[in-house]
Amino acid sequence: MAGIGITGGTAMKDDRPIEGFSRFEALDQAGRSITYYADGAPEADAKDQPPLLAVSIQGSGCDSVFRRTPQGIGSGHQGRLRDAGRGRYRTLVVEKPGVSLFDESEQPGTSFGCSPAFLQTFTLDRWGEAIRASVEDFQDRAGQRFAKTLLVGHSEGGQVAPYLCARHPWVTHVALIGAPGTNQILELAISDLIRSHSVHIPDATRAVQRLVDQIYGGTPGEQEDRRFELLHGHTYGRWRSFLQTSPLSCLMERMPHLYIAHGISDEKVSSLSSTLLFLELMHKTPRPVLDLIEDVTHGVRDIRNGEDAPLRALLGRIADWFVGA
Repeated sequence: MAGIGITGGTAMKDDRPIEGFSRFEALDQAGRSITYYADGAPEADAKDQPPLLAVSIQGSGCDSVFRRTPQGIGSGHQGRLRDAGRGRYRTLVVEKPGVSLFDESEQPGTSFGCSPAFLQTFTLDRWGEAIRASVEDFQDRAGQRFAKTLLVGHSEGGQVAPYLCARHPWVTHVALIGAPGTNQILELAISDLIRSHSVHIPDATRAVQRLVDQIYGGTPGEQEDRRFELLHGHTYGRWRSFLQTSPLSCLMERMPHLYIAHGISDEKVSSLSSTLLFLELMHKTPRPVLDLIEDVTHGVRDIRNGEDAPLRALLGRIADWFVGA
């Protein structure tokens, strides 16, 4: 596969590569400067073929895609996704607007402790636009279009990837990891009941109604007043924007090559969600892949010791599927 040289622009001059990723800036349609990171050119092993791109989309919250650790600098899923590719594709990840390098939320996966800039602007459409601008900017810098583009979305990122797929034809492959498949209100209610060791259907129905009343109740003015308040770790504005669509509705609009992965024992997002998504789409072409994994956490780490071997193995399977599909 031919390697790409950056010809249409350069990485930020004041920034050294972080964990093998160079920093770039893109301008989106809202006039925002969006920070994204991409790794070095892949090894050339088929010079007549256009290159491939894999985009990592992180889960919820305002944590940076890089973090400081006692051992140095740690990378999010993008580092493991790059390693899984073994030089067969480029890897890109976008920093959420309102998040600075090495930022950490007070509680991972939530908006507690996030900056006002993040809380006031983070919605599905604005986040999707930031990713679109970054990918298309990177394509322009590369001087050619990618033959295939994979979006790998974990948790919340698994809502964003289908949203982008429905709107942009350059998305050819989507991989969902521990993602809500249908409606997030229903899945939130089911997950809460699972954690409380209740599987009583009437309880789930009542929980759904409570969440709907909480998110959408009140007059338009009262809803606007609550826009930046937090519910279940996220702003009301964020909930309303993400609930306008779902992975299922987006994938019914436009079906890519699709890989659905989920930990069977996931307590944050029920694996029933991904199973239902697969059942709804299994007769589509191309037929999706369903990969249900035993004994892992929501982050696809070993449920016994917290090690990331299951995540690395999963990303290896996704990488091979992407390159070969």
